[in-house]
Amino acid sequence: MGFGSAPLQQISNSTGAPLAFASANTDGSLLIAIVSSESEPGGWSTNPPTVPQDTNGNTWLFAVQDDAFGKLAMFYVLSCKAGANTVSPYATDNPTSISLYEWAGGATSLDVVTGNGIGTTGLGGTFFISPTAGSELVMAAADGVNVLGIYGPGYPTWSLTGTEGWVSSQTPEFLVPSQYNWNFMIQDAYQITGASQTTASVTQWVLTYPATPFARNDSLIMASFIAAPTPPPPPPPPPAGHLYASGSGSGLTFSALELKDDGSPNNLTVTGFLDATDSGSISEQDVRARLYDNATFELRVINWSDTTQGDLKLLSGTVGDIKLENGMFTIELRGLTQYLSTIVGSVYGPTCRAELFGGGASAVPIDPANHWKCRLNRDDWFQTGSVGSSPDSLTIVPVSSGSPPTAFNMRGSTTPTAASPVGWFNDGLIKFTSGVLNGYSFEIATWDTNQLVLFAGAPMPFAPSPGDTFEIEPGCDKTKPTCFAKFNNVVNFAAEAEIPGLNVLAPSSSQPQVSTN
Repeated sequence: MGFGSAPLQQISNSTGAPLAFASANTDGSLLIAIVSSESEPGGWSTNPPTVPQDTNGNTWLFAVQDDAFGKLAMFYVLSCKAGANTVSPYATDNPTSISLYEWAGGATSLDVVTGNGIGTTGLGGTFFISPTAGSELVMAAADGVNVLGIYGPGYPTWSLTGTEGWVSSQTPEFLVPSQYNWNFMIQDAYQITGASQTTASVTQWVLTYPATPFARNDSLIMASFIAAPTPPPPPPPPPAGHLYASGSGSGLTFSALELKDDGSPNNLTVTGFLDATDSGSISEQDVRARLYDNATFELRVINWSDTTQGDLKLLSGTVGDIKLENGMFTIELRGLTQYLSTIVGSVYGPTCRAELFGGGASAVPIDPANHWKCRLNRDDWFQTGSVGSSPDSLTIVPVSSGSPPTAFNMRGSTTPTAASPVGWFNDGLIKFTSGVLNGYSFEIATWDTNQLVLFAGAPMPFAPSPGDTFEIEPGCDKTKPTCFAKFNNVVNFAAEAEIPGLNVLAPSSSQPQVSTN
């Protein structure tokens, strides 16, 4: 339950004087104050009664009062402020007692209320309240005075019947206001037993008085509250990046740090041993899988004998070239000015500048600010498959089916059901979706209708198992004939295949001359 199994704290007095919570209020709690006044029947100076004030600056709201005698009233704060707090009822109402409650978690709203006055002689009455779905807490208080000054045989009893999952959360509390010796007040709270109430419950409180009749003025008030939802847990902190150790305690070797003033990148190189057995080290498999491409880094210096002195950042930037040789790696660390060397704009030439499947579906409008887009939709061209076998780290034999057996077809082309020919996946991409290589991508060198061969510089770091699944894309050699015949996309061809080369525009004396006739 949102309010907890019992109030965080409760405190009462029988004088009506300002009353302080025993400990500081918790931020966001529900506060309830029950005030009695025995000045006269109908003794509240205003209708509804004036709300209390407190030293924490909370805004108190009126909940309910008994409707006949003006003896009991309930006030509340849905979500209080944190801190020590003293609550003062309205002095003009001549308060004779005040009870304070703090419930954890706060409430979203007051649900339903009821207030009654009996004024009977003899046995007491029965009162009803029907909390709506979602209500989780009912506060109730009864007050009575023996106006004849004759004390009957025992206090009245307080019971709850007709409930659906409601239980008493505390022992009924008896208060005896000081103005009349025989006054009593009973206060109690009821909560549902589940995490939330899904159906409305007809909840009935019964006050039973002693059998000996004598005159009394009696009042009862009830109010139910809907708990505030439990706030979602805070989002996890962003990943802080992986801290790589030197591996097996062998250490790292740093070159001199070059700090330049001519705009070229500051850089240095780091050399260390490859280690596939240490999760904190750099392994050949990770490098060949291109996990460090464009990775960012920070180089900091510390006083190892007193790390409380903090650190000093020397360089930050991106990872550049990585070389593997004799079980060791050499990584180039480039400073932020490396970004200044990026080529801005496009250079004309005979090969296409667009990235295959870049720009999404062809229906996407052309963006004048970034118009080199292939505009083929990858979803129309990629296929799925599974591994039949893998003879070595560069070769994958996919599972074939059909008659004649074939692994893939020419999906996306003008003949989508035809078997994929030799070279269809040359320069393409394969991405594993299960197995030890799940998430790894590799560039395809050749396809001979039976097996895929990867580029020798980027072999598979682990052997896939039969049945491992993957996605595969056809390749593009960036030439106009391929764009026209294979992809039927020459309208988006981003190159100038017909522009003559330099040997025509600026021939040397040893080159044949172009006739001007």
